[in-house]
Amino acid sequence: MAKNEPEKYIQEFYREYSFFLKEGVCQDYDFQSTLAKLLRFETNKNTTRDLISLDEYIGNLRPEQNEVYYLCAPTREAAAMSPYLEAFEKANLEVIFVY
Repeated sequence: MAKNEPEKYIQEFYREYSFFLKEGVCQDYDFQSTLAKLLRFETNKNTTRDLISLDEYIGNLRPEQNEVYYLCAPTREAAAMSPYLEAFEKANLEVIFVY
């Protein structure tokens, strides 16, 4: 469902079970890579608040960017206002928001 019907996946499944998927990635090492493919994130470049997969994030990277950047915060608003984000935005880098 995540690949074939991404909107339905996010609206009907991910919004309900995202907490458990995130917990599973941290605690269930046998299924960590499988569960990680189901995670979705907001980024600083995504002003519409659409969720994207890690694969989509990597596909959006500039050719010279070899790292994945993320910012942990309690809310999207806190992440967007973080002083740490300023340096990434000056360098025009996309940052995953984890909250």
